[in-house]
Amino acid sequence: GVVGGGSGGSWLARSVQRVLAPLVDSYHAGMLDGLAPYFEEESHGPGRRIFAAGEEAGALYFIAEGQVELWEERASGKRGADREQVRIARYAHGGIFGELDFFLHNRRSFRAEAGGGGTSLLTLTRGRLRDMQSEAPHLAAALEHALLRYLCFQVNAKLGLVDGVSDVTDPFARASQPLSTRANPP
Repeated sequence: GVVGGGSGGSWLARSVQRVLAPLVDSYHAGMLDGLAPYFEEESHGPGRRIFAAGEEAGALYFIAEGQVELWEERASGKRGADREQVRIARYAHGGIFGELDFFLHNRRSFRAEAGGGGTSLLTLTRGRLRDMQSEAPHLAAALEHALLRYLCFQVNAKLGLVDGVSDVTDPFARASQPLSTRANPP
């Protein structure tokens, strides 16, 4: 559950710095301390649900400590009559999740659970993001810059790109392959 929020406390400020610093350039780095008051802290024990598929995507999440696993329900068995839970991703410290459904205003596409050792999250709700955009647009720009870089890194990884150069002949063909046939699934 939510441990605290908006306090700008030292753990929160340090966590925001640790998670976002690798994603910002030197121009935006000095703005990271100002972001902490807009985040809430959450702590989840091992295996605890963070959100379920189908829920409203009212927040995005940054992993301060621990791991998070994302699960999707898929059809299985004869003619797809059965359903099975498939882990589609595992993120660790510094990972960001829930951002796609959040920014696309979709319901959650998957279930998120805390990993085996539990997890501590930095949560940014839609309301707090709006507050940041109106109260401190320069901070919102720094955060959006970090998120854009994160998404670019994720797309590059999915396409198998290294330093802007593809390691396959047709990166779009690889991206369209089912996860089970890829050399490096998420």
